[in-house]
Amino acid sequence: MFEALLVAGILLFFVALVLLNALISATTLTIGGISLIGVGLLLGVGGGLGYHYWLYRGLVAAGPLPKRWWLYPTEQHERLSRAAWHKALPWFVAGAAGFGLIMLGAVVTFLTAIREL
Repeated sequence: MFEALLVAGILLFFVALVLLNALISATTLTIGGISLIGVGLLLGVGGGLGYHYWLYRGLVAAGPLPKRWWLYPTEQHERLSRAAWHKALPWFVAGAAGFGLIMLGAVVTFLTAIREL
């Protein structure tokens, strides 16, 4: 059931993008797409910094810090205490949301660019 809803949501998302592309001017869509990318960068970078800070603090409290822990940080989640995970989780979600906004802005900007070809 969840998978069917996910597919329906993705299809509705793309239908909405096509409709937006047809109904809204290219300039407005370009400004909107670039604005989404900018907001996504602010949210994503801030979220990423906060997440890595709280992850570092949780890992140090859990024992010796693994070498290159920042390269694959999600692999370190099981080492965190429940309290440390609850401090890092909102930052993790903020970073992921920022990434999502960046991708949405890129799609909107791309659709606008190919419309103008």
